[in-house]
Amino acid sequence: MSISGAGLIRRWAPTGPLVFPKDVWPELSLDVSNYQRVLGDDFFEHWGALGYSGLIVQAVVGLDGYSYTAQQLQAGLDHNWAISSYVWCSSGDSMDRGRFQRRLDLIERFTDDIVFVALDVEEMGLTPDDVDADLLRCDEIVPDSPFYTGKWIFDQLGWSDYDWWSERRLWDSNYDRKADVNVGFRPYGGWTEAWMKQFTDEPLDCNVCRVK
Repeated sequence: MSISGAGLIRRWAPTGPLVFPKDVWPELSLDVSNYQRVLGDDFFEHWGALGYSGLIVQAVVGLDGYSYTAQQLQAGLDHNWAISSYVWCSSGDSMDRGRFQRRLDLIERFTDDIVFVALDVEEMGLTPDDVDADLLRCDEIVPDSPFYTGKWIFDQLGWSDYDWWSERRLWDSNYDRKADVNVGFRPYGGWTEAWMKQFTDEPLDCNVCRVK
């Protein structure tokens, strides 16, 4: 651990020096979950025509015990899209490796193709230990996992004035409907800019990434 300029202990959970992925993530991407169910040719044809070429799939098992994670990732590969994944961070995960690991198991066979595994931090009741533990588990699949969250989440958790994870790339939840990663960002958590911005959820979660 290191000491920040504010005299606070930084809780970033590194496995080594920050190294950006060798693969550049597309400027425009979509993130999907079990809610979108099976992704077919029409999905990729429609969104591809609009300039999208990246797919971020939630690693999840639904309440019905079924998961679309593998189908969605494979469909992305079959249509020559870049693929990545994100995993929900839940309170208590630092004490329950099994629950989080079952989610990661869903994407294990795609390890060679996934560009990143982002940790989704937006649940009330999380502790810094929960986040640290799950970041390290995501790093085991692809190093230097991005951090998905939003200022409103950090405000509610009381973390906005701390820079614990600011050396991670930030995928910012900011539904301002503007497809420009340089527009609308409000600093928090030690971040001064977003690496990627989730700018709308209509009709799907759409993202714009910093590519230069």
